[in-house]
This record gives sequence, C-alpha cells and structure tokens, in this order.
Amino acid sequence: MKKVLSLLLACCFFPALVFAGDLENRQLAKINAKKALKFPQECNIEPSVISAAKKVYQNNPNTFEAVYNYAVALSAGDCDDVVPAYIPQDQLRLAKQMFKKALQLKPTSPSCYAGLGFLTMLESGLSEAIFVGDNAMDDGMFARTVRANQSAAQKALDYYKNALKYGYTGSILPGIKEEVRLLEKELNKIKANNTKKQVRKQAAKSRK
Repeated sequence: MKKVLSLLLACCFFPALVFAGDLENRQLAKINAKKALKFPQECNIEPSVISAAKKVYQNNPNTFEAVYNYAVALSAGDCDDVVPAYIPQDQLRLAKQMFKKALQLKPTSPSCYAGLGFLTMLESGLSEAIFVGDNAMDDGMFARTVRANQSAAQKALDYYKNALKYGYTGSILPGIKEEVRLLEKELNKIKANNTKKQVRKQAAKSRK
C-alpha cells in the first residue's frame, strides 16, 4: 500500500516539479535576456535593430550571442567589438533573420544592409576567398568564387550599395568599400564575357 501511495504521490508531484522547473528556467531566461539586451550606448545601434534583436532572442535564447555580436559590430556607431570570422550556419541564419526583421521596421537602415551584405559574403564563401586568396597569393581565387556564386555576389553587392546609399558609417566601412570594388570588378568581367559570347553566337548565326 505504501509503495502504491508513494507512486501516486510521485505521479502527482513530478509533473508539478517539472512545470516549476520549466517556469523557473523561463524566468531566468527573461532575466538573462534583459541583461544581454543592454546594448552599449556608445555604439548608437539603430532602434529597429535592437527591436528585431529582441524578437530573435526571445525565440532563440541559446544562440543570442551571434545576433548580439552582429548588432553591435555592424552598428552605425564606433564600437570595439570585432565581427567573428566564423559562426555556425544556424547562428548565421538567425543574424540574417534579425537584419531582415529590422528592415521591415526601417527600410532605409544602413547597418542592416551592411549586416546582410557581410553575412551573404560569409555564407557564400566569398569572404573566405578574399582572405585565403590574399594569404595564399592566389589572385584568381576570388574571381573563381564569384563565378561559382554569381547570385550571392550580386546580392551582397546590392546590400552593400544600399548600406552606402543610406549613409553607413560603421566600423566595417573600409572593408565594405573594398569589397564593393572587388565585386563590381569581377561581376563586370562576367557581364562583359557573356556579352562577347552572345555577340559571337549572333555572328555565327548570321554567317549560316
């Protein structure tokens, strides 16, 4: 009888304890969220970015660090934070999600376009191609990567151009300008080659 009673009590109290534990964890997450979301004032992060970061964080509290880092490092102000060279794909997607949400709140946000351009370069391997190509003294590496990822290259270029158009002044501005130059150079080469091929095709048809 005692065993049965103990079992019944366990069945009653265990779910309650689990629920209490879940509730405590949620409350702790909220407290941690408030602490984590105290963005440094000197960074001048756009309100739309902070608002979007909060929404992303609430749904994904365990991967907030990447979202926070990008919000701070790609902000329009001067910050000491360095953008990490590598983050896992799931965190990268979250960071992109944050900037896209922020753009819905403010479609002219320069730091959002800078962030999306940077993340697109990172995601497609274009950033790595610049870095590795420079260090391996391989001038053709970036060109080959652009040819293999033309859509991503064009997208990154468009994001960066919008960042400049809307007055981006953040910490990665020199890098953005250099990457715009490199992207335009390679994409223009591809367009010129495609035009030449088209002209040759037309000429060949005319001779038939």
